[in-house]
Amino acid sequence: MSTQPVSLKGRIPDPALAYVNDKLDEHKVRLLITRNRKSKSGDYRAPFKQYGHRISINGSLNPYAFLIVFLHEVAHLEVWKKYRNNVMPHGKEWQSTFNLLATPVMNEKVFPKDLLTELVPFFKKPPASSSGAHPLVRALRRYDQNHENSITLEEIPIGTEFRLSDGRVFIKELKQRTRYKCFCLKNKRYYLISAVVEVFAC
Repeated sequence: MSTQPVSLKGRIPDPALAYVNDKLDEHKVRLLITRNRKSKSGDYRAPFKQYGHRISINGSLNPYAFLIVFLHEVAHLEVWKKYRNNVMPHGKEWQSTFNLLATPVMNEKVFPKDLLTELVPFFKKPPASSSGAHPLVRALRRYDQNHENSITLEEIPIGTEFRLSDGRVFIKELKQRTRYKCFCLKNKRYYLISAVVEVFAC
């Protein structure tokens, strides 16, 4: 019997449902769907006192992003079971585990071709956060419900004033590698902000 408190139907691609439910049952995971969190898409918590393994995932993610985040967090779980806290959180052990977990769903029954094209290099050396893989983030955004009405920092001109989801207002300045140097109007400080973060007009 699965330990998940909610149905995953519609939250992940249908061909991956059996695989995901098997992982939930195998590890006796309590899966929680949360409201959209600005700082992270998912989270794994190791057993503590009366609580077993817990994974939380933002409910606002599209099905493909949700599946990737789920596998990311299950990789943390499996690494914890094998090594406890004796390895780096996103070290080679986690990277290889994440890769192995993804292998059964890396096919066109689960992911569209354009996502598979970006997922192959992504899984060669997975970053700590999928948000750091800009080509994959751009591809995933095409499957968001509000994609046509959203805009990212890289899509607006230099010198444009914009707002982040937390309400802070910035002015976009020059690009530095994968981020843009931005000036915060409230505290008069500079920040490096990801090129693919969603922004809003002021």
